[in-house]
Amino acid sequence: MPIEAVGGRKRRWSCAQGFSMIEMLAVVSIIAIVISATVGVAGSLRASRGMTGVHQLAAACDAARARAMKEQREVMLAFSTQTMGEGYEDRAVLICSAPLPSPNDGELTAESEIQWQRESILEPLSEWIYLPDGHVFAEVAPASRSAGVNILTLMGTTRRVRLPGDSGVASLTCIGFGSMGEVVFPEATPTNGAPLLIAIAESENPDSVNPQDCRWIGIQTHSGASMILP
Repeated sequence: MPIEAVGGRKRRWSCAQGFSMIEMLAVVSIIAIVISATVGVAGSLRASRGMTGVHQLAAACDAARARAMKEQREVMLAFSTQTMGEGYEDRAVLICSAPLPSPNDGELTAESEIQWQRESILEPLSEWIYLPDGHVFAEVAPASRSAGVNILTLMGTTRRVRLPGDSGVASLTCIGFGSMGEVVFPEATPTNGAPLLIAIAESENPDSVNPQDCRWIGIQTHSGASMILP
């Protein structure tokens, strides 16, 4: 133990002395900075996953549209959501299309080919394309009606789809792209020129989210082009 002479007397310094007020404040400040940085990193990671999901979905829309133009036939993007219940893939989309007519079907007119596509069970052209964990499709209307219409809230947008891996057939909400890339299904969309919308929410209960809690993708009906909305 160190010894110091003061005024002719020896004084012993103890290592067990407590922290001063300044030292305590410094420690508390450091702890607060570490906690703030940790929370900030966690928030950034969640935001990054959300944007990853948006970009994945936009890429899936573009892939379905590009395939429709390349193969000159109607190609669908089918949505599987948590509201479908047990036995289905949640928070995922599937690129699919009606099977091509076999040679035994003979020459089809444009009208009969459309009928063929409408009545056929869609076959998968891809595996499931998932949103990141914790993110789901939300059946919520946008804050402004002029922004467009959420595809998941429209009636008459389901088609029968054969699920990958011999998982059976399910009725899924679909958006279809034509040979020029335009939206051909649903045939009549009450958007008045506004895009069809897809909402992605970070929530275990997509029915309870607000529009401002979602990230949105818009699809122009005349061109089929997708865009990430701010």
